[in-house]
Amino acid sequence: MKAIIVAVLLLASVARADDSCKETNFGKCYSVHGRYAIYVENNGIWVIGSKRLLLATSDKLDAMILDKGNWLDYAVIGDFTVCPRSRYEVGHKQQLCVQSYKNTRIVKWDHNSQ
Repeated sequence: MKAIIVAVLLLASVARADDSCKETNFGKCYSVHGRYAIYVENNGIWVIGSKRLLLATSDKLDAMILDKGNWLDYAVIGDFTVCPRSRYEVGHKQQLCVQSYKNTRIVKWDHNSQ
């Protein structure tokens, strides 16, 4: 019985970001742990522990940040499932969509501490 309750709670904690975000011929969807932020030129997910910035947009994640305050001051840390929308090329940013996210928290983002 406890296992069923835990499974239901885990399923309920996964938020769908974009129902149109699905696997394409550009590659399979995959999960990353990172920081989603609104940047001046592009929104994206910085994969924590790397130098990689994934170009990704999500109206729902943008709203979470904007509801908190100035877009320059906040970011969303969490686990994101992303799907490629362009071909991967070494040295280039790949366009992705955010299919879902979980374990998220909005954090005050100190740009000077990077």
